[in-house]
Amino acid sequence: MLMTLTLILNKEEQQLDIQVNPCQKIADTLRILKENNRLTDEYDSESVLIKSQRRKEYINKRLSYEQADLYSGDCLKLV
Repeated sequence: MLMTLTLILNKEEQQLDIQVNPCQKIADTLRILKENNRLTDEYDSESVLIKSQRRKEYINKRLSYEQADLYSGDCLKLV
């Protein structure tokens, strides 16, 4: 079952809705989006920080969405 998330791109002030497998690692999602030109080079998976709008805390990119306690409908801000 896929989960739907909204990525908020801080630098462009744009939103990107994505569907991901909850077992997928967050860093893998960023890499795939970058490879498919959905993210610019400014959002390098090594340097970008991800903040959960619901939990008001930064998320470890090495975790899966499930491990990071993220749910369908969550908004993640890339800073």
